[in-house]
Amino acid sequence: RAGAEFSENILNDPTLTADKSPWSHRFILALLILLGCLVMLNTSSVVDTARDVFKAWQIASGSYFPLEGPYVGAVFHAGPVWFYVLSVPLLLSPGWIVMNLWVGLLTGMKYALAYGCGSRLVDRRFGLIWACLLALPDWTSVNYLIFSHTNLIETTFLLSLYSLVRWQQGSDRWFLVLCLAIGLGIHAHPTVYAAGLLSVPFVVRSLWRKELGWGVLSAGALMAVLPLVPYIISQQLQQWPDLQTGQGYFESQPLWMNALGFLDVARGAVVDGPIVAFRHIMGLSGSGFYLVFGVFCVIVFGGLISAFLQIIHRREPRVGLYLLGATLICIAAVSLIRNVTIGPSTT
Repeated sequence: RAGAEFSENILNDPTLTADKSPWSHRFILALLILLGCLVMLNTSSVVDTARDVFKAWQIASGSYFPLEGPYVGAVFHAGPVWFYVLSVPLLLSPGWIVMNLWVGLLTGMKYALAYGCGSRLVDRRFGLIWACLLALPDWTSVNYLIFSHTNLIETTFLLSLYSLVRWQQGSDRWFLVLCLAIGLGIHAHPTVYAAGLLSVPFVVRSLWRKELGWGVLSAGALMAVLPLVPYIISQQLQQWPDLQTGQGYFESQPLWMNALGFLDVARGAVVDGPIVAFRHIMGLSGSGFYLVFGVFCVIVFGGLISAFLQIIHRREPRVGLYLLGATLICIAAVSLIRNVTIGPSTT
């Protein structure tokens, strides 16, 4: 009974966002997205970027339609959705600028989705804090300098979380969107499977209480698998080579050993990422680095404290517990399949 009450109360009143957001909030969100698009205009090209653009050009020109996506970590291929998404601007213009703006727009949608999630879980102010904190420098800052399929990780993950919230607030069609978002997210990077883990308790509860029919569940499963059908066909034709490389990957680093890297992954996300952004992207060093990093820490902790106070003000402590638990689950999910966040030296 307590578990059922918990899962019901972490989701706020579905009428919370029925009215339009304040114009100031819409302006800030639009500004965050616009600034991201403008930064993307100066993006550089590396081997992975050139590969992705070439595949997208082949699709747009109708010369080739890939069944597999990018090679992730030299272990297995993702699905091909990223290539097809990247081909959309090439149907309108072959220019590099249009493609950069398109990728910047897709990347920037994470701010709107974070705002939507926060608004429905607590209130609009909480959602705005969430969106603004996402804009701070960290590992994802690299996505605005060199774009690849990883640009869609946060967007697809937050789309999954937003769909979960909407579904639990009484809109069954959002369950199908949730499943599709998870399926698409795996195309961006396999770590998006963490969104599926967060959804499992709600699926089980809905089945137990007969709020989710088996027909809808089957349709949702189909929506999740559908984006992967081309990849499955390609692997079947090649006798599943990714299974061999994947088996070798996990044999070299067993899951239980990866789980021990939980704190390393957490530190990489919270501490190492911002340090790399400041030192290796912004080029800060010496006293300038320590000053900016100190201001960054004040902003982060101030934002988290403001979010916490907003939760208390709305009398929704369970939301805080849920988000904390969700964060820990996501870190654990990442550590299971990758026990270290690789990047330039932070020393």
